[in-house]
Amino acid sequence: MATLVIEGVFPAWDGRYEFPDFSFTNGELYRIKQLSGIRAGELIEALEANDTAAYVGVAAVILGRHNVLFEEQYLWNAHVGSIVIDLGEPDAVPPPLPLVPASGDDESSSGGVSETGGE
Repeated sequence: MATLVIEGVFPAWDGRYEFPDFSFTNGELYRIKQLSGIRAGELIEALEANDTAAYVGVAAVILGRHNVLFEEQYLWNAHVGSIVIDLGEPDAVPPPLPLVPASGDDESSSGGVSETGGE
């Protein structure tokens, strides 16, 4: 579960606002674009680059989902770092497949492909 964390934003919206996943409706993405100028396909990259406008846009949408009445100017006037998006723990990633054959396997006798691409 992802969480929007707001701390120190006047007047009093401090808190944790959970949202089940990082997907948005067309209207929400349009709202983020209106506020930030960031298009949907660029949103993740903008957040990873700590783009302030991306954080403000996402915060506005999430606060709206929680029926919080707010004025955008307070989000824009907040100190950098007072709006945080916590995407939670990433899903468990399976271990990578081994790159070397298991002991006892002989690549040449199994019809494998050599590193040069020939057989």
